[in-house]
Amino acid sequence: MKNSSIESNFKISSNPPKNIDNPFHNWVDENSRMQGYHINENTMGKPGLHMKQNETILEIINSASKESDYGILRDFSKSLRY
Repeated sequence: MKNSSIESNFKISSNPPKNIDNPFHNWVDENSRMQGYHINENTMGKPGLHMKQNETILEIINSASKESDYGILRDFSKSLRY
């Protein structure tokens, strides 16, 4: 298995072909298998940092009623152990 780094994967994922619509969903680099825009430059894969930077939406999701869209998202995320 080839060694990789978050920095090199960031460079790959942040430079998808220009002719691809919605690269996050529709493109994967053939060599690295990295999705387009999969790595957030502000978090660079640091555990918990994305949640810390988005505390407001996290609170909205956590306090949402079970039947609401956010409540459904919360329960689905819990079922995936996120």
